[in-house]
Amino acid sequence: MVAGLSALTWLESLSLTFICEHELPTGTYREIRISPSHTCTLLPALTDLHFLGFPKYMEDLVAQIDAPLLESMEIALFHK
Repeated sequence: MVAGLSALTWLESLSLTFICEHELPTGTYREIRISPSHTCTLLPALTDLHFLGFPKYMEDLVAQIDAPLLESMEIALFHK
């Protein structure tokens, strides 16, 4: 997903919201884990980041983006 964001150099605000697996009907949740790439994506216009999800996804996202103008970040994490 982060690699796809690299084309959005004009992106100023990003909001990512994941569905908690406890809210899904039984049997529909399967985790798919893709190893993060080791490249860093520059988002030069990003000023606001909002994230609702799992800590492991947040860690992967933060490790892969560079947002030099980031002013505001709101994070809410699911707790098992």
